[in-house]
Parts: sequence; C-alpha cells; structure tokens
Amino acid sequence: MSQEKPVHQRIVPPENPSAAWAPLFHSLGLPLYRVQVEDRTALIQAPPEDFARLLAPEVREALQQYGKSLGYLFVTLDMNCGKQGSQ
Repeated sequence: MSQEKPVHQRIVPPENPSAAWAPLFHSLGLPLYRVQVEDRTALIQAPPEDFARLLAPEVREALQQYGKSLGYLFVTLDMNCGKQGSQ
C-alpha cells in the first residue's frame, strides 16, 4: 500500500498580487501595501515604521490566515522595502 503525499493546491497569483490583498488591508485599516510573490511566499513590502502595527498579534494572524486562504505557505515582511541598491 503506497502512501500518497497531500497535494497542496497552489492558487496562481493574479498579475497584480497586491490587488488580491487590498480588501484585507482595507478591512484592517491599513494602507495598500505592495505584495510580491516568490514561489509560494507572499512578501508584503511595508516601511519599517509600519512593522509594529503589522506584527500586532491580531493583524499578524489575519495576514497569515488570509495568505493561507490564497494558497501561500508563507507570508513575510520585506525588510528591504524602500532601500535603494539592496539585493
């Protein structure tokens, strides 16, 4: 008897992944942040001064749950947002 690995359905991100997040950002009273996609990770590009707000437990949980509902494995903050010449 072979064991089948679970299949994770990947939702192909829209051409503008930020638009998929706009309703959640709006409902949380957040500005519309740019969201980049790398593989199955959503990277929220926010300025460092917004990190404390985004990492508040209730906001962080909402971001993680929403990301999972879109098919992402990880939701992260881009810590290089706004820095020129960063790699």
